[in-house]
Amino acid sequence: MPFPPELARVPDPIDDTFVKTGRWVKFAGIWEPISLEKVQKTSLLDWFKRAPDPAPPFTLAGAMNYLHAYSSAPQIMIETVDGPVHSDTTWRLLWRDDRYLAGIVPEHEADYRFTKPPEPPIRRPVVSESGQTSWAQSGTTTWVSGTWLVEFDLHASVKLVKGDKLPLHLGRTVDWLLAEE
Repeated sequence: MPFPPELARVPDPIDDTFVKTGRWVKFAGIWEPISLEKVQKTSLLDWFKRAPDPAPPFTLAGAMNYLHAYSSAPQIMIETVDGPVHSDTTWRLLWRDDRYLAGIVPEHEADYRFTKPPEPPIRRPVVSESGQTSWAQSGTTTWVSGTWLVEFDLHASVKLVKGDKLPLHLGRTVDWLLAEE
């Protein structure tokens, strides 16, 4: 799909809505982070007065984001030579997403189908009928202290104390066998 050499300018909203990092977002939609100059509080009265809303022109501080209503407004991440820096900002609403209010789905989206991922199987610690072999999955809390072996890699072992959680093996969930108590 070819893109035009220059994209159209984002239209300014009729009424500006702002939210600061950490405050709850009033509306779902597309928000842009803007830079604001700090207002100097020169008198005791300044501490109790509501700060005026920012006025244009606005200086962008990062990329637009879709923020969900009733969520906490996030910080922005700025890439620097020394690594990423997370910073508080003020978000300005560009487009309010009212498409799904009151559970109404727009006609052009009525046929969309979203699948739910399958529920992961619940695996509980298992003891063989003879009472001699015990195994459990990564993430399970151990019920005895001992040496545990990875089911398919008997060279990998871990010594755990009762109450520790069985770890992942090479970043994956595996079955562990109790070798010795």
